[in-house]
Amino acid sequence: MFSADTRHTLWTVLFDHAHNDYLENAAEWGVIPAIAFWALIIFVLARSIYIFPSIESSIERGILLTCIGSISSLMIHGLADFNLQIPVNATLFFVFVGIAAAFPLNMSFADEDREPIYLE
Repeated sequence: MFSADTRHTLWTVLFDHAHNDYLENAAEWGVIPAIAFWALIIFVLARSIYIFPSIESSIERGILLTCIGSISSLMIHGLADFNLQIPVNATLFFVFVGIAAAFPLNMSFADEDREPIYLE
């Protein structure tokens, strides 16, 4: 049951996943692509939080709040688990990121006379 010589068994543990989305991405993709990817996601999240107060439509505010909450919760959960390795979670995460990124800076569907301002 127990080996008399435990020197070799203590250091031969194999970890095949990091149980952290950020470290997992850095290990699989490399550090620079992982930093670029997560910087883009953080930019979309910060931009969404920035434009949230200026949206006048309650429907749009609800959609954007859903995106902000979903992105934030999956990013926090990613600290302790590799949640984005599950295809359904990754698909929903990127759908929410895409919807949040698609919001223009100061456009409301209720105010159609106003021209949208897009980031260039």
